[in-house]
Amino acid sequence: MVTRILLRVLRQPPFVALAGGVAVVVLFIAIWLPNFSFLSHTVSSSTYTAGDKISIIATSIGTLHSNFTPFSMWLTIIVAILTGLNISLFSFYIKERRSLEKTVGTGFLGTLVGLLGVGCTACGSVIITSLFGFGATASFLGFFPLHGAEFGLVGVVVLIYANYLIIKKIDASLVCKLLS
Repeated sequence: MVTRILLRVLRQPPFVALAGGVAVVVLFIAIWLPNFSFLSHTVSSSTYTAGDKISIIATSIGTLHSNFTPFSMWLTIIVAILTGLNISLFSFYIKERRSLEKTVGTGFLGTLVGLLGVGCTACGSVIITSLFGFGATASFLGFFPLHGAEFGLVGVVVLIYANYLIIKKIDASLVCKLLS
């Protein structure tokens, strides 16, 4: 059932483009979030030319390799892909059913939890650090064996479950099973 529905959705170019676009946006947010103050200074600075600004922003994408451990880098990429797939599946579902259910909340929760762990091992999670402060976050994340990557793992699990729920909804018939 899962493979059949995924193929049904991903055979349609608009939904593939939506999934890819959302994945890229989520990945860029995860990459740029730790460097937000530097990038905002670069963009707003009159010192740099427009070409310099574009070059700096484009080069900052390379921080995926330097600011993340290989494990957290792959988790971030997987969260981005699953988020893109979630949005695409949900859009397909809405198009098919035209009704909103609680499955959107589960997908949003998975994305949010997955992004909580974004950051490098040295700095800790960017979002958690901004909420609780660096000292509290460093102490808090120090208790975890993966130093905060657990949030990414939980996010992956929640996103997989959310995608599964949407796939089940897409697969369900339009008619109530009791009446058919």
